[in-house]
Amino acid sequence: MHEVKMPKLGVSMEAGILERWYKKEGDFVETGDILFSVMAEKVSIEVESYFSGYLRKIYKGEGEEIPVTELIALIGNEDELIPEKIPSLASVKENTNKSNIKEVDTQLQKEICKESTEITGKIEDGTKISLLVKKLILKNNLDVLKIKGTGPDGRILKEDVIAFIESDKTISGAKVSQFKSAISPTQSLNQPGEVKIKSITSLSEIRKIISEKMVNSKNTIPHSLVTIKADATNLVKLRNRIKDKLYELYNVKITFTDFIIQICSAAIQENLILNSSLHDDKLEIYDDINIGLAISQEDGLTVPTIFHADKLNLIEISKIRAELIEKANNKKLELSEVLNATITITNLGMYGVRTCAPIINPPQAAILGVGEIYLSPEVVNNEIKIRNCIDYSLSFDHRIIDGATAAKFLQSIVRFTENPDILISKIIQ
Repeated sequence: MHEVKMPKLGVSMEAGILERWYKKEGDFVETGDILFSVMAEKVSIEVESYFSGYLRKIYKGEGEEIPVTELIALIGNEDELIPEKIPSLASVKENTNKSNIKEVDTQLQKEICKESTEITGKIEDGTKISLLVKKLILKNNLDVLKIKGTGPDGRILKEDVIAFIESDKTISGAKVSQFKSAISPTQSLNQPGEVKIKSITSLSEIRKIISEKMVNSKNTIPHSLVTIKADATNLVKLRNRIKDKLYELYNVKITFTDFIIQICSAAIQENLILNSSLHDDKLEIYDDINIGLAISQEDGLTVPTIFHADKLNLIEISKIRAELIEKANNKKLELSEVLNATITITNLGMYGVRTCAPIINPPQAAILGVGEIYLSPEVVNNEIKIRNCIDYSLSFDHRIIDGATAAKFLQSIVRFTENPDILISKIIQ
């Protein structure tokens, strides 16, 4: 019997959400067949089978968050007996002998049932429910005994909870009643005084991951924010001067984001402390400058990585950036393309935003927010002139970066923005 386990698909991956089974129990599986898909680091990855045989047993259902190397299923011969207990439980303690294996297994099963009972207050038959499903049940204050499970062995899946919520009209009524009771008699609502719920939908898997990461970031990292304005007139002139020529010669469409990636990597070289992380009270400063670029998508946010940005010229940056955006929009990013960024850039300029307070992407130490390029009256040589300006916002981890250090980094950003010809040698290489 072959064990199928949650694969470790990246160095920093600790768990993955099992999105979808492509095979069901009893199906024959060939080596190389797509067995299931996993959501990790906001990327969906299809996992192939390493074995041939029949999918004899599925232990984990769709929507479950599963630690790496944990048993998911068994593949074996068509008539091969399925173990009464999960094989991995026998190795919980290396020194456990045969006489007490059953005792250990029984105790673990009791703990599972106990946990389920404590969380739902309803489960008495030992039915296992994933953490994701438990949170959904708790959030909506549901009676788990009323929910019909459609997963293996009657397991309640995320889809089962969602279907129950949508079909139970009393839930909506309860929510409306709670809202109405919180409103004083003197407050006025639209006639006849009820708040109508348009829809109730669960968060997508990507949005759940984003939610958990952002909460973790704000709860564990002391954020501090500094902003600065730069004169982008020379930057605008430079782009206008070279964009058509570079498109003609190299078939690349140079954007301001490409310039900012290059500007950021140059500024980091002068302020390496920004290229760091804090792990167990140890400061790690990275030699590689890998810039994560936040890309907005219909159902969430993805941050692919531009590796060794300091060693790339503007043309190379532009090509890589365009390729990553296309992959992100088509949901074709690989896990390796969204890992190991050392700092992140989020550009909201195309939405007319000038300043923002971005949330750090752990374990990074900082994230650079970029605003729109706008016209502004500025004093230049004692005269008021209309200039192109841009605002930068830097959120940073105050445990390892002081305000003065962050300000020096932004000064470097401003200098390169206002004097982009400094980087011209890299542009034309």
